[in-house]
Amino acid sequence: MRNSVVTFGAIITLILAGAPVAQAESEDLKLSFGLRAGYGLPIGIAKGGDSHYDIYLDEIVKGIVPAQLDVGTFLGSRFYVGASFQYAVGLAVSECQGDCGVSAMRIGLNLSYHHPWSEKLSPWVGLGVGYDVLDADQVPSVMTGELEPTSPYGRLEGFEVGNLQGGIDFNVAGPVWFGPYVTGTLARYDGQDARFHSWFMGGLRLLVRR
Repeated sequence: MRNSVVTFGAIITLILAGAPVAQAESEDLKLSFGLRAGYGLPIGIAKGGDSHYDIYLDEIVKGIVPAQLDVGTFLGSRFYVGASFQYAVGLAVSECQGDCGVSAMRIGLNLSYHHPWSEKLSPWVGLGVGYDVLDADQVPSVMTGELEPTSPYGRLEGFEVGNLQGGIDFNVAGPVWFGPYVTGTLARYDGQDARFHSWFMGGLRLLVRR
């Protein structure tokens, strides 16, 4: 995990350092900031178990409430490149008893295209990659299906192969934009018999464009 964060940091530094060169005119780099909040649904298998005792992601957490910070820059007026950090509080499954804390984290790189529909309206679509982490105090045992607080699968992490996101931004005032967004991810956690899972998220985003 630590090496992955360092790698992402190095990539982000290179992208942002070269951004002014990519712009049509030589300008100072202007950072843009975004804040997102919403709700996410788990889809797919969190951990394979010999194909007979697969642990589905919705058996660990029935939903997440994510908050995300976006930092990046616009290359011209339409293309955005940047990094994101997301932390989410998970909602434990109803069968869980006692201390069943669940949380999720994602870090990533994103590229998006923003169409200037009008001065007040800008739909956008984007792609991204990242790293996905899930912490659960209790998850179903791969052998019995019973909840085990000391399960070795209490922490799951792995690379996010990709994500697709999009939304509509409405201009509030000056550089401030606000609107709905949706995101769908495709990732898999490290380990033997790794399987793919997804998060489908939606909510609202506040964006300050520079």
